[in-house]
Amino acid sequence: MKMFKRIFKRTSTSESQFVQSKNCQLIKYLSTPIKETIEHVELGFPEPILYYLKKNANPKLLLKLMKSSKLHFSFKDFPFFEIHFIKIDKTTWKYYDRKSDEIKDLDLNSLSKPLWISNGIECCTEQQKPFVEELLSKTFICDIRYFRIVGRNITLNQLKFINSKKNIENFTLFNSHITCCCGIVSIDRIVKCLPNVKTFLWFFTPTMILTINSVTTKKLIEALNPTKLQSFSLMNIPETFDFILFKKFMKANPSIDFYLEFNNISLKFSKILQNFVDKLIKTASKTYRPIRISFPNQTEESRQSMNALYQIHSQKIF
Repeated sequence: MKMFKRIFKRTSTSESQFVQSKNCQLIKYLSTPIKETIEHVELGFPEPILYYLKKNANPKLLLKLMKSSKLHFSFKDFPFFEIHFIKIDKTTWKYYDRKSDEIKDLDLNSLSKPLWISNGIECCTEQQKPFVEELLSKTFICDIRYFRIVGRNITLNQLKFINSKKNIENFTLFNSHITCCCGIVSIDRIVKCLPNVKTFLWFFTPTMILTINSVTTKKLIEALNPTKLQSFSLMNIPETFDFILFKKFMKANPSIDFYLEFNNISLKFSKILQNFVDKLIKTASKTYRPIRISFPNQTEESRQSMNALYQIHSQKIF
């Protein structure tokens, strides 16, 4: 329960149509009469400007304006249904209600207001239904910092809407990939959509693996922001990933926690990884780098040594 609380565009022919539909929803809920009250602060602006602000302010600014002047910016009801964190449980969306400190079910079809999701979205279910698309169709604004999706694909437009405020810091795609009109979106393009990401994890799908090569590895390195990034994990990595190039990036950024898990690689490539791991362990007493690598045919001794070194390093940090 504690963990749940802690972490707790759609596809269309035209993005402008998508935005226009959202604006129509907002105008509908901003047209409610002002509630008269004695306690208020005079802002000193003409009424037309105050009306414009009330009509066009984003949710966060609207909250601030409501606090500064209850007379000019009060509503019979706040025009959004604010949710801190939402996740799918089999076929039911559940959200954390901060007011009641409870986890509640959410029926998207019964909503009378557009959603404002302010912290995180998690979609992990085996049910093959368009859950993400349905959620975003009811969402006016996404201001999240946490996004995790398992076993399903989303579109690039959906990702751009989900991260429209550029605030996502924790990003996980597990056995999932992202598509656009041209097909599968490469990993470097995804990273570019996440300028403030701190924790990044991706378990590649078989389709995504086909896009991994030396060129995409180079572009990935160029897209990553070491000043922001704290943890970077890739899983189900193919041999076509340019490890020689990426290890230079890892060595140049010792403050980043790296985890690489390779699969379906040749014995020759395994030996390259083993030599790197052995050298990493040998020099750990002088210069430890938080790098963990897992791959077929890895020696059990090196696997245990890397995990032990990482645990010691983690204890020193925390």
